[in-house]
Amino acid sequence: MKSNDFLHLIALLFIPFIGSSQFTFSGEIRPRMEYRHGFKTLASEDQAAAVFIDQRTRFSINHISNSIHYLVSLQDVRTWGNQPQLVVNGGTSTGLHQAWAKLFLNSNWGVKIGRQEIKYDDQRIFGSVNWAQQARSHDAFILMYQNDDFIGHVGLAFNQDRPQLVGTNYTVPNNYKSL
Repeated sequence: MKSNDFLHLIALLFIPFIGSSQFTFSGEIRPRMEYRHGFKTLASEDQAAAVFIDQRTRFSINHISNSIHYLVSLQDVRTWGNQPQLVVNGGTSTGLHQAWAKLFLNSNWGVKIGRQEIKYDDQRIFGSVNWAQQARSHDAFILMYQNDDFIGHVGLAFNQDRPQLVGTNYTVPNNYKSL
């Protein structure tokens, strides 16, 4: 198949979406150098400073139409040099930051389900903590209602370590079992 044939095939696949939906591809590369000397506690006189560079890299695909909106965001967070140059197993720093679908049931009602950032107001109490390299996302279901005078959301989450035959143990530290 020639490259022009491939481009025409791709164009034909997306013709049903033209005019009724929008695709967006975005990326982010965010390196951050930190110098720590006395971080979280007073430094002693003989304590050496810590210097490192963290980097967050994201690639996102966003699709919006009249009946559905979905987003998939892959993320890699690592400290420069924390893996050898010839990585065999790939490490554990790459993961799924967000993968959700929002269905518009009618002009007032919708549902959003999947791994998502949950952000309200100025995000001081409940937000994505985007200042942290990994940020925060939740596995949740949100029922949404909105009209001209009122916006209401009800969210539900129930977390598990893995599929189990018996019980509902949850051992992930610093996280909630249900919301």
